[in-house]
Amino acid sequence: MTDAVHEKDGKILLQLWHGRRACHPILNNGRQPVAPSAIPITGDEVHTPEGKKPYVTPRALTDEEIPEIVAGFKKAAQHAKDARFDGIEIHGAKGYLIDEFLRDSANQRDGKYGGSFRFYPTTRR
Repeated sequence: MTDAVHEKDGKILLQLWHGRRACHPILNNGRQPVAPSAIPITGDEVHTPEGKKPYVTPRALTDEEIPEIVAGFKKAAQHAKDARFDGIEIHGAKGYLIDEFLRDSANQRDGKYGGSFRFYPTTRR
């Protein structure tokens, strides 16, 4: 695909994202979705090959699993580079996994990957 785009002098980018708590076991080889905290999406349904299904409660990622997710993004980016994509975008907004870590509604963790996320200005003297 990338070769065909490049033959027409085009550019092609790949978007990487993690399905997070919006996944459903039907879409995830039977595995429970993961998220920063075990908080399900409510008031909506997910589209699956078996029709609309209620969202399930995700499993909270452990602190040890989070670097593995980061490594997965790195590996996927390397695969995109090897496939000759011109760039990648890591989708980290609109409820995807990175965004969930920044939202109190999805992240109720304590410790290294939890707590309130606010920018505080710093001053240097």
